[in-house]
Amino acid sequence: MEKGYPDPIAQSERHKEYLEKLMAEHKFPKVPVEYLVVISNGYASYVITGKNTYKVKPRVCKSDAFINKIQSFEKQYTNPLLHAKDLRKLSRLLVKMNKVPTSYILKKYGINKTDLLTGVFDSNCTHSPLIRKKKQWYCPSCNEFSKDAHISALKDYFLLFDSQITNQQFREFVHIKSPDTAKRLLLSVNLNYSGTKKGRVYFPKSIPW
Repeated sequence: MEKGYPDPIAQSERHKEYLEKLMAEHKFPKVPVEYLVVISNGYASYVITGKNTYKVKPRVCKSDAFINKIQSFEKQYTNPLLHAKDLRKLSRLLVKMNKVPTSYILKKYGINKTDLLTGVFDSNCTHSPLIRKKKQWYCPSCNEFSKDAHISALKDYFLLFDSQITNQQFREFVHIKSPDTAKRLLLSVNLNYSGTKKGRVYFPKSIPW
């Protein structure tokens, strides 16, 4: 069975142009940017058709030929154009830009953060906010307890508000007063964190989380 896919060459060229523009805007030395389309499925076969076949063919390869392609680029470009300082600067820039987009849904639909209902919801009856009682979340509507209802609340926060959260922000969001309880709940979810004391921020280990 044959299957067609969107043009990966056009996509790669857009990425190439974007990276060149990004480096120029941040005053990096001009360097050549190459690209490859690598087919990871070792059992797949591909056919390149069209009038630009001679341009496309060198840009597409199977995964077992990837190393050879990289070595070919290394032989083509022998003079280093970016120094170690430039590489560190570029790495920091790319890491800084690689942040989870937050507030996208709010902006798309014109919703203010103050319009949202905060607190921990009951997944069964959707009652909110749940009450912290006997070291669990208590729903007065259905008279049920939950140990981990705050996990869904955290996911909502990371999606809608920010990619990280402090102890105080968590307390305000889930309507609890105790910093110790908040810390214990945040640590129980096995989040990553950085900083100490009041400066500590928590963030998910992966997205989607």
